[in-house]
Amino acid sequence: MNKNLEMGIIKSIPKKWSKEEEEYLLEEKKKWYNNKHIAELLWRTEVSISIKYKRIHKKDDTYNKKHILEKYAANNNFIDFINPNTLLDAYAWNRYYKDFWFKKYVTNDKDKTKKTDYSLEAFQFMSNFYNKKFDIVDLDPFGSAFDCFDLAIKIASKGLIITLWEVGHKRFKRLDFVNSRYWITSIEDDWESKIIDYIIQRGKIYKKNIKVYSIKKFNRISRVYLEVNSFKEMSQWNNKKYLKWKTN
Repeated sequence: MNKNLEMGIIKSIPKKWSKEEEEYLLEEKKKWYNNKHIAELLWRTEVSISIKYKRIHKKDDTYNKKHILEKYAANNNFIDFINPNTLLDAYAWNRYYKDFWFKKYVTNDKDKTKKTDYSLEAFQFMSNFYNKKFDIVDLDPFGSAFDCFDLAIKIASKGLIITLWEVGHKRFKRLDFVNSRYWITSIEDDWESKIIDYIIQRGKIYKKNIKVYSIKKFNRISRVYLEVNSFKEMSQWNNKKYLKWKTN
């Protein structure tokens, strides 16, 4: 007989972690959720969550490395297209753009160990630039950047880059999150298109025409590159009452 059984010890085979689960763990940690909360969502033990989180952080620089060069190439392509002089980077953990030719490059990361200009929550950081203009605003969070969408649209004068982590929620059926924000009602909905359409519609509020330049997908996460152009509201010029007022 097995010695473990004789001693009353039950040993189980650990459930293998998927890449999607690892990404979800990191995302929830960025939101400051505790291990108990995440364990309940992933149907795992708190010990399992704790160990996996520590192991991931031991290989910080290699995590998701196979996509990083493709992501940087997409960044470079968009920079060449927009030809910006200024860039606002709300989640600038590695200050990727630091060697570019920008006249003004402002960085932020809430992790105080990073050498960024600011160490604030992204929304607080963006609020500081509410009345400023930057050619490009880059939102590249470990989680949703939803709270910063409107500020980014208002600040961006030529281009907007947003990483849509929401798309990766499909596996976990997070309809509670996306339904209240983007009117997504089914796991089968085209989440990416609906979120992008939401951003485009929000742009109209700030008199910005927004259109997709390119989309890159990395492990079910989409990074969207958007061209931004301001416009003047002229519909009132065809209003008879307005025309009568202008001629008097």
